[in-house]
Amino acid sequence: MSAEPHIVIIGGGFSGAAVAIELLRLAPNGVRVTLLEPRQSPGAGVAYSTAEPTHRINVPAARMQLAGDEEGAFDHWYRHQPAFTVDVQALRPDGSVYPQRGQFGRYVAQRFADAAASSGGRLRHLRDRALAFHQGMVTTDGGLQLKADLLVLAISHPPPSLPAQAEAWRHHPALIANPWQPGALDAIAPHARVAVMGTGLTMADTVATLDRLGHRGSIVAFSRHGLLSRGNLSGAGATWPGDYQQGSLRQRLRQIRLDVAYAAQQGLSWQVVLDAVRQQGQRIWQALSVADRQRFLRHLRHYWDVHRYRVAPQVAEVLEARQRTGSLQVQAARLLSISR
Repeated sequence: MSAEPHIVIIGGGFSGAAVAIELLRLAPNGVRVTLLEPRQSPGAGVAYSTAEPTHRINVPAARMQLAGDEEGAFDHWYRHQPAFTVDVQALRPDGSVYPQRGQFGRYVAQRFADAAASSGGRLRHLRDRALAFHQGMVTTDGGLQLKADLLVLAISHPPPSLPAQAEAWRHHPALIANPWQPGALDAIAPHARVAVMGTGLTMADTVATLDRLGHRGSIVAFSRHGLLSRGNLSGAGATWPGDYQQGSLRQRLRQIRLDVAYAAQQGLSWQVVLDAVRQQGQRIWQALSVADRQRFLRHLRHYWDVHRYRVAPQVAEVLEARQRTGSLQVQAARLLSISR
């Protein structure tokens, strides 16, 4: 490497922008960073560029910040934005806030702009796309050749692919292959019957958006196990002191269940226990035997996912209300075929 290494980051969504900011924080001198991102402002990406008002961050704003930020940095920033005053649903009764997801994208974009402005030219954003990487050189769509001592790939997930059973319906107006597309749900009639393949976070966003648009017809969501993502705590919640780093998978699971019951006796929710498990997750996984890892993936992962990856309270309230009225049904099923 040269005395001043050049790091090229391909992709300027949340991950790419966050990496760039952290690199400048860790190495304030002696490194140059180029971020390749065709959009005007890095930081939002797919997840945090949505303008749909029902799409909210899934944890309280006080628990979201970039590495190196003070705790609660995003929460403090958001409460001083006009959006906080306008979005009356963001503030929960306990004082915590769940902003619309796009607000976090704006926060990261501002942090990136601040880092670039104070970098003395060592952090730059090129509105371009990478085409190739060969022998340390990045070739861009605009014809540039960038020498890279280090290359960081921060590319996004591709759009969801259709299952084989739905391929023949790819161009049918009743099939929405990518609900993330702006306006994708706008044409659905208020009393149309809707089937959603999947019961995770994207399904929750879809139902919340349909509800905002005035849809009151029946919705059937299905997945292999028929499990619905759980709602998050409204507030920060208590800190649970459980230690789950010893024992077999079965022993740890037994201890977690006992702690959930014990927490309930103290008036605490299961979320505080699962948050403690999440904090220890990497160490737990590394300590498990190969056989226990296989058991987890085969039997427990789908339960872990719906408890770990939760929905904002506002979205959970919509799902619960729709289930109470019977306009949302969640089923365990597989797609076999599609017919008129």
